[in-house]
Amino acid sequence: MPEQIRYVIGIDGGGTKTDALIVGLDGAIVADCHAGPSHLQIAGIQGAADVLFECVRECCEKAGCPPEGLQNIVLGIAGAGRGVDRAELVNAMLATGLKKKFPLKNILVETDARIALEAALAGKPGIVIIAGTGSIALYRTESGNLLRAGGWGRVLGDEGGGFAIARDALNAVMRQHDGRSEKTLLTPKALAHFGVSSSDELISKVILDRIEIASFAPKVFEAVVER
Repeated sequence: MPEQIRYVIGIDGGGTKTDALIVGLDGAIVADCHAGPSHLQIAGIQGAADVLFECVRECCEKAGCPPEGLQNIVLGIAGAGRGVDRAELVNAMLATGLKKKFPLKNILVETDARIALEAALAGKPGIVIIAGTGSIALYRTESGNLLRAGGWGRVLGDEGGGFAIARDALNAVMRQHDGRSEKTLLTPKALAHFGVSSSDELISKVILDRIEIASFAPKVFEAVVER
């Protein structure tokens, strides 16, 4: 029997979406798949593990690859800056694989910033800045040390990320509602985006229904262009 073909899966998981590729050892892309958010500090360990596991299984199904055909699974996950969280995520994925009779192995978890740094610079010194749902900067020095700024989540940081931009825009909408600021293009855009008829209704949509605030960020950019 010929030696079984080996594959590698790479996954980029953030606060808005998760993208995965399965490639052969020659680097050729075989299949891809996409899923919802897998940000570790938002989805939680098991929530992220469930999303990531399904991405792995879908990629394997598309490629016709059994789990034993995977050489490595590399995950670049937002919110995975702590070693203890990365270890728990690996354990959760291994347990999920066993439970669903699709056993996994050789799982490496890094941050989304680290995989972006490696993809952009291929091991050379330099800096990468991510502004997605959140934000983070990662710098590799000439001596190979890694220095980080940001990436502390929507409560403690993430300036310049989609959540922060959308949150500040919605704050401007509510200031207009209170009469504390001038009329803004953001108000009709916010009402249309969240499917409400008045600023008052944004409270239930954003807070009670927990609608993803960051999804409003593209509308903020539209308002800037139209202004």
